Amino acid sequence: RYFVGIWFKDIPVDNVVWVANRERPLYDNTAEFTISEDGNLVLQTQSGSSVIWSTNLNPSPRSNSMVAILLDSGNLVLRDKNSSAGTIIWDAFSHPTDTWLPNQIFGVNKATKQIIRFSAWKNLQDPSPGFYSEEVDPNGTAQMILMWNKTQQYWSTGTWDGHVFSAVPEMRGRPINFSYVTNDTVSYFTYSFYSSTIIARFILDHTGQVKLFIWDKSRSQWILFWVRPTEYQTCEVYGLCGAFGVCDQVSLNPCQCVDGFKPVSAKNWELNDWTDGCARKNKLQCAGDQFSLLSNMRSPGKPDAARALGSAAECKSACLKDCSCTAYSYVENNCSIWRGDLFNLQHLPQGSGAGIYIRLAGLQTATNETAKKQPAPVITEASTG
Repeated sequence: RYFVGIWFKDIPVDNVVWVANRERPLYDNTAEFTISEDGNLVLQTQSGSSVIWSTNLNPSPRSNSMVAILLDSGNLVLRDKNSSAGTIIWDAFSHPTDTWLPNQIFGVNKATKQIIRFSAWKNLQDPSPGFYSEEVDPNGTAQMILMWNKTQQYWSTGTWDGHVFSAVPEMRGRPINFSYVTNDTVSYFTYSFYSSTIIARFILDHTGQVKLFIWDKSRSQWILFWVRPTEYQTCEVYGLCGAFGVCDQVSLNPCQCVDGFKPVSAKNWELNDWTDGCARKNKLQCAGDQFSLLSNMRSPGKPDAARALGSAAECKSACLKDCSCTAYSYVENNCSIWRGDLFNLQHLPQGSGAGIYIRLAGLQTATNETAKKQPAPVITEASTG
């Protein structure tokens, strides 16, 4: 597969900072990266019969004086060479991939409603957009937030007070300088280093963590300077293990499938991309389905239904009667029911958390009973009554 990208010229490893056709790879190297007749910058087949990627300016400039220039900042810009002001018509910094470079604007254009959003690669080998994104809070607070699927916030910098982010006090005194601009038309952050010789980049990693790397020329490698959520908080990344995946903070491999499930993509799991989650080995039948218990679990978010019931048996029965119910929990007379896919399952230390009963096909429960002699670190008991 072939992609058009921008990378650090003299850095030999992990150097890509922007990808044009991240969602549409080329399968040969005969394409052209050119300015079309309508003034757009395009990636097209050599014959021009198919456009793979385009700046998609609307209205299009329709000018034969358009030029594309790669600036020293790393920004690729499209502008009219005949314009005395050198007005930029389009630029890559306003359409980023996963990397935030020094002096790059990151924020919201209130006039056009455009949100500059960083989106992680799918995995180490696939630059297509993954589930994780970073943006400036659209609600107007001066903070940056991390999102899963553009719907679920799971981390933020905390608000900016002009000197430091409230949730990142350790940045105080570091060789990095943040700036925040807000007015009637824009709200955005930029950053720079006190030394112009420092080569650095923020990356929204495919693991859902935002990382600051600084290039160590003497060792010819990137040094991880800062990361959030930290390596001790990886399970705080929403949906890290995907649907019906269980996160274990103390495990070398943080994700595993609930018993009775298997990875949707074994190949992606080998690349440490677990976000596709797990699929059932056997389809539910509704009638005859049973349950397996996951002990010491963090609740997988707000339940779809909750009510007071007199016993665990009543709670189980309520779930069984609802064919869309995929899990239930019964704690202190409170019955919680979840429907559909379960995300953010986390295995907690022994004696903490709650028990979550996962619905399985009766056939799968019987299979689990047969295999009880094999280790099962997540499922500790089968409920068949």
